[in-house]
Amino acid sequence: MKKTYSTALLKVTCLLALVFLEFNGLCQSKYGVNYWQSNTKNTQATSIVFSPDGQQMVVGYSNGQLKLWEVNSGKLIKRYPKQNAPIQCMAYSPNGDKILLGLEEFAGAINVKLLKARSGKLLNAFNGGSEGINFVGFSPDGNQMIIGNPGDGKLGIWNLLDKKPIETFSASLYPNPIAAVFLAGNKVLFRRNSAIIFKNLQAKSNYRKITYPTLNKTFSEVTNFSLSPDQKNILIGNEDHPVKLWRIKDKKLMHTFGTNQKESIGIFSPSGKSIVTYDNSQQLKIWKAKKQKLITSIEMKSKPTQVEFSPDGQYLFTMHQFAEIRVAKTGKLKHNFGQNKDIKQAWFSPDSQSIATRDNTGKISLWDAKTGKLIRKF
Repeated sequence: MKKTYSTALLKVTCLLALVFLEFNGLCQSKYGVNYWQSNTKNTQATSIVFSPDGQQMVVGYSNGQLKLWEVNSGKLIKRYPKQNAPIQCMAYSPNGDKILLGLEEFAGAINVKLLKARSGKLLNAFNGGSEGINFVGFSPDGNQMIIGNPGDGKLGIWNLLDKKPIETFSASLYPNPIAAVFLAGNKVLFRRNSAIIFKNLQAKSNYRKITYPTLNKTFSEVTNFSLSPDQKNILIGNEDHPVKLWRIKDKKLMHTFGTNQKESIGIFSPSGKSIVTYDNSQQLKIWKAKKQKLITSIEMKSKPTQVEFSPDGQYLFTMHQFAEIRVAKTGKLKHNFGQNKDIKQAWFSPDSQSIATRDNTGKISLWDAKTGKLIRKF
């Protein structure tokens, strides 16, 4: 079994992360694409996804269990049929009536399933390749899905109406499995080696490519990207060099954030008016997107492992030594989660009012985003 590595989500706004919205390019799906390394030795939560209206939350587990919870009351609504393999990633359809599951490899079994959200009824099943799936998502109209298979190094796009594959292409799924975004006009962009590639699905052709420049002819992997909400600009992070801002239509390099940072990550805010960058140092910086002017620089206790905007753009979740909420415009610390060192990953609810977290034992908690107070544990 190949390991699926979890890195900071570029979101969205996760937020959170790949974004399958026609005019939202943050690298976490509004509908809840998520991932991390699962632990199958114990029954742990391995994936969380909020419904688009934020009223419900689905939790997948390492033993194949799948549960639907009511967010406001904490009531368990339904236990879905148990899957035959650990659940690695999930996504809600844009209208909230379907759930897409990506499963860990299990003796060549089907590893992608489409369920009816309310009942858990199996609608379709797909063979996504010889390895486990670490990345799933829907197109904006909900009629197409995209899946990532790290073992094959392939992204596959399928038509959900006739269950037929549209196209499969090579892509980089490590270290960050969030590797593709649907665009307007039946297009998709994805990450491959040192480049971001734009593909027209209807013509089945690449129509644009932005390659991160190499230094001294040394290959450098593109590790992440964040698309501006208007889809005109893109931030590209690199394993060896600083974040760079590009204008997409003419592939013009607009700005380089910093000089010699490594493992750099850049994130657009939901409005596109601000940018957050961080790297393997302990600094997090907030910039004005239009003029690339530095607003503030924040010294963290340790290297950030997750940073993301709330969907409304008011807050910034930062995960380093502690899990914290900051004011997005200024970076000012609003509160932390009780100095909780055990939180490993977090997801904003669609209304930005609450945050679901997973700790190092696989337990799920729900917090008030404004106050940092614990609402309940699941």
